[in-house]
Amino acid sequence: MIRNDIQSPYKHRRAYFIAVVALQMVLLAGMSVAPAFRLTQARLATFTTAPVDPWDMFRGDYISLAYDFSQNVPVHEEFKTNDTIYVVLKSGGNGKWTAVRSKHLKPAVSADELVIKGKVDCAYDGLATVHYGIERLYVPERQGRDVSSSDQLEIDAAIGDDGTTIIKEARYKQRILYHLKLI
Repeated sequence: MIRNDIQSPYKHRRAYFIAVVALQMVLLAGMSVAPAFRLTQARLATFTTAPVDPWDMFRGDYISLAYDFSQNVPVHEEFKTNDTIYVVLKSGGNGKWTAVRSKHLKPAVSADELVIKGKVDCAYDGLATVHYGIERLYVPERQGRDVSSSDQLEIDAAIGDDGTTIIKEARYKQRILYHLKLI
């Protein structure tokens, strides 16, 4: 005689599978919602930059970007490599932003300034080299080769309240090289 009151270890397998799939979908949606929210709530700034290495045989078409405010950032506190740094930028017009001061914690700024969050590459003699996570731009195939290191790009970036930055659009000679698409 077969007993029906014994619990099968596989009885809830379908519910577990559905829960795991739903969790993965929520995580993926959350990863895309953060940049979208930042773009709608963020302050936009246009940076002028010079490409450093316009093409790589192994990685395809990407452009390494060098910003004026990445080098010689004034520091009045002690920073070590990979420390988080908040750099206050002030606009000088024409897409030129200058690093005016930096802190370990996010400082208050005036209306004509903005704060961008980065990581210290190195710091010495009251100056630091900083990267912000917007130094590499992947572009559609065969468009990165046209850009030489003597050219200037205009980068529209969205800077969130926490200082994190996303490249929204990149232009080269009035042509759009990259535009962030949310969907």
